[in-house]
Amino acid sequence: MSGSGFAQFIPLILIFVIFYFFL
Repeated sequence: MSGSGFAQFIPLILIFVIFYFFL
């Protein structure tokens, strides 16, 4: 199982959570 797109999704989710927390 190669998680190529998953590695790029990790920072996206993190940013989304932080952004949501800032709101």
